[in-house]
Amino acid sequence: MKILAFSDVQGDIETLERLGERADGIADLEATVCTGNFLGKCLDEKQAEIMEQSLGYIAQRVSFGNVNLGDALTFIASGNPDQQGRTLGKDLQEAAQKYLAVEKKFMETSDETYSQMWEVVRKFRPNPDSVIIVPGYTDGTNINGYFSHFNLHPTQRNNGKVEIADLTFAGVGGSDKHSSFVPQTLRMPFERAAAFEYLSKRDADVAVISPSIYSAEAIRYIDDSRPDLVLYGDSNYSIATIMNSGTIAVCPGRLGKTEDNPVPGFAVIDGKVVDDRLKVEDVKFCEL
Repeated sequence: MKILAFSDVQGDIETLERLGERADGIADLEATVCTGNFLGKCLDEKQAEIMEQSLGYIAQRVSFGNVNLGDALTFIASGNPDQQGRTLGKDLQEAAQKYLAVEKKFMETSDETYSQMWEVVRKFRPNPDSVIIVPGYTDGTNINGYFSHFNLHPTQRNNGKVEIADLTFAGVGGSDKHSSFVPQTLRMPFERAAAFEYLSKRDADVAVISPSIYSAEAIRYIDDSRPDLVLYGDSNYSIATIMNSGTIAVCPGRLGKTEDNPVPGFAVIDGKVVDDRLKVEDVKFCEL
């Protein structure tokens, strides 16, 4: 069997389409996996600056407590008094309105990108049920509105795992680091300890992880759970590593074509299923 793996599309729909065409020529393809970061920069530098400054101004003056950040900002922007009849002031109202205006722009741009990508991804071989993704740190929570059928994020597809060719694929993803181009109110949450504890209960043969595997929590998961294959993202390199546990860890490289990544790349993992375990025989790194 073969697994096609890629990461960091960075909003590059044209290259994603070319990858789909390349996949048509891969014999014995059983699964297609993306390890996160479908979106590129949906905001420009000025918009990101306005968003950061506005939220920072509010955070210095208002304690949100356990209140949802998005709900709090919407309330502040409305200018309505609280239950005690107090208002927070025009300056805070304007800062919240600026933040929410940028958030709206992000939603519009990212929704359009996700919609176009969904049209591409749903046609990938061999069929939609064999396509697996996890969100990355550039992705917003609105990814679930388009990719829930493919998404192995714990709150989505089949409780975070799927069976393909007698193998269990399980995965986790989200934002484990800051991106100034994704509104804080729309970041996909990712708490490492909880995520890898969750993943350890999925009994995965193939683990799909959006962040790097070189954290204490990820290494502990690999050492203890010993999946046959780990596919991960959030790296500029295309690399295959044999971990201490014997697990093969593969970062497929970045698919999206950008200034610092002029040559799109992906990986094809070839192996055999023996006694319900994956024996990896070859990893090929390819260019588009």
